[in-house]
Amino acid sequence: KWSRQRVVLLREQLGRTDQASARPPEHFDEVELGIDHPVLTHAGPLEDCAQAQDIDRRILGCSDRIRQFPGDATALFNRGSAYLGKGYFDRAIADNTKVIAIDPAYATAYYHRGMAYERKEQNDLAVTDLSKAVEINPKLGRAFDARARIYLKTGQRTLALRDAERAVAIDSLDETFRDTRARVYEALGRPQEAIADFRRVLS
Repeated sequence: KWSRQRVVLLREQLGRTDQASARPPEHFDEVELGIDHPVLTHAGPLEDCAQAQDIDRRILGCSDRIRQFPGDATALFNRGSAYLGKGYFDRAIADNTKVIAIDPAYATAYYHRGMAYERKEQNDLAVTDLSKAVEINPKLGRAFDARARIYLKTGQRTLALRDAERAVAIDSLDETFRDTRARVYEALGRPQEAIADFRRVLS
């Protein structure tokens, strides 16, 4: 079922390690990124950068767009999102840092940079960014959920429950939010509440 696949995908994503090279993000090529089709048939960089079905194509399109317009926050954000999806966490951080410099109120850029820090086990930096994201947009349930997971794995269970509850309050149908809250309940020794959430996730 879709909900099972989503839970499995989340757990796989949380287990990724950063594959980015030590070089700055502006110094890369398609081979280094694992892109074996640098020449693509497409409508143009803007269209490639905007689509999300082909991550490699998105990176190439956004990179072309950024070469033409270095201050394009949307292109930087979209490329940073693609880097995050491929596990190039340092590059995701670099692109989202540029986005934030252009638009300090870009809540999702803080969220994505926080996620990249979390994947690198830089939890303090991740919490700082996720906190800024929810300060700017208190309805960003994904950021509350992500911060809850960090609090849980660092042993701050009360804070984890607070954020997990906030995420579920924002979207009670989100399986990921329910899964996180179930794990917090389990860690707090509240098995019945954990089971109720797990059942909702796996139904």
